[in-house]
Amino acid sequence: MLVEFCRVHQNVVYVVKSLGQWEFEIDVEIEDAKKFREFMMDLKGRFNEIIQDYSALQIYKVWKYNFCPSVPSS
Repeated sequence: MLVEFCRVHQNVVYVVKSLGQWEFEIDVEIEDAKKFREFMMDLKGRFNEIIQDYSALQIYKVWKYNFCPSVPSS
């Protein structure tokens, strides 16, 4: 099963089952484009009956957000 494959794969850091245009979002951390292509070819080869198409978003830097900043005491 796709979710189990993602759960045990060393490069997959996050999987979301979602509503909308895509049924799954799989976040991976991979060294370079060649290894990403190898990962996708393996994924598509194993799950070709359920993966019809995919799109990739490359993220080069992650900013840290603080959604709950501390309030200075008076």
